[in-house]
Amino acid sequence: MNLKEISTRELLSKFAEAGLSINKEMAEEIIRRNDAVKHIFEFLEDERYWNEIGDGWFPIHAIFLLALIRTKEAFEVFKWVLKNKAEELEDWLTEDVPSLLFYFGKEFFDEIKEIALDKSFDIFVRNAAIKAICALAVVNEEAKEKAVEVCKLFLQDENHELVGLSLPEIAEIKDEELFALVREKFESIPFAKKVTDLQDLIELHEGKSKSPEYVHCLNNPWDHFSEENLRRLRKYNYEETL
Repeated sequence: MNLKEISTRELLSKFAEAGLSINKEMAEEIIRRNDAVKHIFEFLEDERYWNEIGDGWFPIHAIFLLALIRTKEAFEVFKWVLKNKAEELEDWLTEDVPSLLFYFGKEFFDEIKEIALDKSFDIFVRNAAIKAICALAVVNEEAKEKAVEVCKLFLQDENHELVGLSLPEIAEIKDEELFALVREKFESIPFAKKVTDLQDLIELHEGKSKSPEYVHCLNNPWDHFSEENLRRLRKYNYEETL
């Protein structure tokens, strides 16, 4: 089958039906299509693609496609998923959404900031957004000043669980005034001590941690479509249940 000869909607339909039997070539052809985002959104609005067609793998593949397309339109659809389907994303929300938001890049800083500070979003969506912002600040000096101001606002949130979850990432930003607030929140929020300890926060801040947080945001979305990863997902989700 020549992928270039079929319509975008037909291509996406075959892609969705394939579940975990997709390949990188299909993903590459999809992101080349100017009308891909429009059709991806149409599929995401259809509940069948979340739990029936292709065993419901299309939405997971879709968030990676949207990050790779990396346009304003793609971000809006990505944001729609985070707003309306956070629970359905399950572990993908905590494990992959931070790196996908990061991949959109500093050009989308303000949009990611809005998600982090918007209390109408799921707590883990907001946590994913602040992780992306902190990682942007660590690897890009231009983003640091704005990230510091966002984090100061974020630390004032009354949801102590959310604040506690986010302290390790915020600690990595090299700003002493901000880190003083991190220490203050660590001392005042009991839940924070279930997440981390003060020595870990200090090591993260000083760049001496053996397990830096920001590196989790550096994953390349293309890796999702590698045959190695797809094989791993097939084994974990199907072979182990036989």
